[in-house]
Amino acid sequence: MEDALLLERAWAEHLASVQDAGPELLEALQSLDVEAQDLRDCYQALSTYPDVEVVRADAPRPDLTAVRQELYELLDWAEGVLLAEAPGHGWDGLQELLRTALQRRRIYNLDDDIMLLRLLADLDRAGQITQNRWRSPEEARQAKERFETFRSSHLVPALRQWREHRHAHLIDFVLPAIAHYEELKREQSRLNYQDLLMNTASLLKRNPEVRAYFQDRYTHLLVDEFQDTDPIQAEIMFYLTGQDRHEQDWRRLRPRPGALFVVGDPQQSIYRFRRADIDTYNEVKRLIAAAAGAVLRLTTNFRSVDALGEWANPVFQTLLTGGGTRFQAAFEGLDTVRVADDDHHCGLRVISIPKIKYHKAEEIGRADADRIAGWISRALVGGLPLSRTEEERRAGLTEQPGPGDFLILTRYKANMDLYARALESRRIPYQITGGEGFTQSPELLDLLKLLRALLDPGDPVRLVAVLRGSLFGISDSQLYRFRQAGGHFRIYEAIPDQLEAGDREAFDWAFEQLRRFRQWTQDLPVSAALEAIMAELGSVPAALTGELGRSRAGRLVQCLELLAAAGRSGVTTLAGLVERLAGMMEGAGIEEEINIAPRESGCVRIMNLHKAKGLEAPVVFLANPAKNAAHAPAVHICRTGGTPRGYFVIEKRKGYASEALGQPTGWEACCETERQYLDAEESRLLYVAATRARDLLVVSTYEGKPEINPWHPFDPYLADIPGLDAGSEDSEAACVAEGIALSASDFKQAKADIQAAWNAVSNASYSRAQVTSLVKEKESAPSRVATGRGQSWGNVIHRLLNACARGLSSNLETLAAKILEEEGRRPEEVAPAVQEVTNVLESSLWKRAIKSGQYYPEVPFYTTTKSEQPADGSDDTILSGTIDLVFKEADGWVIVDYKTDTVSGERQLAELVSYYTPQLELYRRAWESVVQEPVREVGLYFTSVGMWVTARKMP
Repeated sequence: MEDALLLERAWAEHLASVQDAGPELLEALQSLDVEAQDLRDCYQALSTYPDVEVVRADAPRPDLTAVRQELYELLDWAEGVLLAEAPGHGWDGLQELLRTALQRRRIYNLDDDIMLLRLLADLDRAGQITQNRWRSPEEARQAKERFETFRSSHLVPALRQWREHRHAHLIDFVLPAIAHYEELKREQSRLNYQDLLMNTASLLKRNPEVRAYFQDRYTHLLVDEFQDTDPIQAEIMFYLTGQDRHEQDWRRLRPRPGALFVVGDPQQSIYRFRRADIDTYNEVKRLIAAAAGAVLRLTTNFRSVDALGEWANPVFQTLLTGGGTRFQAAFEGLDTVRVADDDHHCGLRVISIPKIKYHKAEEIGRADADRIAGWISRALVGGLPLSRTEEERRAGLTEQPGPGDFLILTRYKANMDLYARALESRRIPYQITGGEGFTQSPELLDLLKLLRALLDPGDPVRLVAVLRGSLFGISDSQLYRFRQAGGHFRIYEAIPDQLEAGDREAFDWAFEQLRRFRQWTQDLPVSAALEAIMAELGSVPAALTGELGRSRAGRLVQCLELLAAAGRSGVTTLAGLVERLAGMMEGAGIEEEINIAPRESGCVRIMNLHKAKGLEAPVVFLANPAKNAAHAPAVHICRTGGTPRGYFVIEKRKGYASEALGQPTGWEACCETERQYLDAEESRLLYVAATRARDLLVVSTYEGKPEINPWHPFDPYLADIPGLDAGSEDSEAACVAEGIALSASDFKQAKADIQAAWNAVSNASYSRAQVTSLVKEKESAPSRVATGRGQSWGNVIHRLLNACARGLSSNLETLAAKILEEEGRRPEEVAPAVQEVTNVLESSLWKRAIKSGQYYPEVPFYTTTKSEQPADGSDDTILSGTIDLVFKEADGWVIVDYKTDTVSGERQLAELVSYYTPQLELYRRAWESVVQEPVREVGLYFTSVGMWVTARKMP
């Protein structure tokens, strides 16, 4: 997550620097008809391959004279054959394309190369015809032939030359952003996983003494699941086991006899997208064989029953054709040892989904999910006796299955929620892994809107978005009446008196809640504030009551855990929290869901195929026969020879599709090579899917359009496989009813048990307190001079000083005006606020803090202390507070607490110091417990008189 956010920061800073210092680069992009933001995906793609040399080559700008002339001739002809009015069922695909082109020629100047190239890009599609929408079938076929000739002979070559011309320029624009990202990592002493691998490989490569140390320490190396190993890991492996400690080319190293033991299955090599491709496996196998190492074939399968092996062997003997080549693994049959039992469900079954109108993927998936969930429901109450091994029986497992015995696999992430809903409707526990639910969580989206509104309470757009959302539920009509009554969408503004009572009550409540929430974000650590806000809103219970409630509630709990971890790693501001949550919502590496009921005995697992590697289950469903999203390759990495070379097509997103902006010269050959790799890997993915089951494999098929089913390569081998018993709705209802039958006494006892458990956990084992509250409870406040400024003036001064400590003092007047507005104070107070803060900035204390080089403003903390009056066993108090400023000098830490009290004389000053000293003592103890270092000095800085008073100074 941190790496993803840093990556985004580097890109944003690169764009800002280009805009400020290199506008000519943006002008060059504009001449290529590319926006800088269109290159964000390219930037992210390049950042994932730091070990690869990006291939770029200058190519001339294409001459478009010929393609323009051919287009005009095609359009002149089309004008004579297109109908004047749309046919009864509308224009077909080709007619739409030709009409678009004619319209563009009328409106735009196609003598402009950019306008012409935009049109050519839009015309680069198949252009399907429907013959009865033309004057004659012959004319329709002629139009199709002329268009395809133009497209293949002129349009495609022109676009290829244009993309090749742009490619080098676009790569040159992106590479400095990659360099800036690497620079930021160095500045912040950060390393991602790839950096760890590359630095380790480099260290071992260039330092024989380091190699010697680790080889002496680790004399034997065993690498399991080697087919998932990437080239850099393989390089490290050979440096740790190679005989010649001075040889820097790992491919020339020979492992020491007995030092290296590698186990892997090339038929399960499915992670090319993360660099673990079959090339690495084959290369290492060749090197080991060349070093006189033994290559053993392990074919015994202890997982699956013989019926599954007998089906899979002939299937993959065909699907893995060309095995043992550059692209494909050699086929090795499964020698199963478990024998199917006639008394148990074993082998294969098929679910056949009948044709659905328009082949809608969601409806196909829903029908499949209902069949699977219904069958699992019946199986759980006695409809499926499982074959258990002797080891399983000794572990207490019986023939009766539990939810954890079922695994539902999908090829892609889409529509996994359909299976969760179908299981939930039957009260079957489940857990999703590798889905998209986290990034699409409505609860997290609402929280993100709320936090953004709290971050900038003066932004009316953000406030309205929160008010009309599910958290506050204020209608558009109420918002309109509020505005018509003279209301302002700022939470510190008063509610108009003329607003109707019902509306006034709604806005009073909403604004009061938002003010409380914002105060919490200032008084508490931000992750603790978020937890308090969610508790106040009842976010988790509300999520639990809805559809997919446990998953949705689990995502909220997971969000809190991740943000709390971010707080512990340094994210202590509301802005940082918002940035982190936004990154999570964009799917920055978060796919796993947590189980809201972790003590539950097993769940049906729902996961996409890449997440199922290495897993197994007695019953496995190959589900969702409605998505087969094969895409043209956009990246090809060539690792033969020395430095790996990367060929990257630069694309930008256009809705659900993408448009190629640039491509390397000679991409067609690279694309074809990459396609062969991906096609071969797709067959290996099918192998992984088919070998997860221990007893029963159920394959879903779709009759309407088989080719949209990712499992359709299995279709020729399923003709004689029996269908899965569908059962009936009545039998399923009976099974569910039987499974949840409760008597009145059972219900009464369950209520009593729940109440007893609730009572046990309701007694607090600790209390909470804030430092300022404890001091106020113990000490009577001294008399103060009434100035009318109140607590909000202190908030203004504290926030300004915090901003200055963070380097945001370049425009203090503007910042002060903004903060005063947010605190609901008068704009005339800008000058006195700035003056009071400036006095602090010019003080010797502030200069000491800056000179120290290690100073921290607004530091929140939690610590535990013993309660003076324990009650109900709550003898511990969790004490929280915020230290205004702490800095470290050579002889220890200094704690500063700003006070905006008006000081009228020495007597009152002494009273104030006496009153606040216990607070400082608590700060001192808390800070020393956190940093485990002594605090040398604590004191109060009275901003109204510019005076630093040391309350305690250690010798």
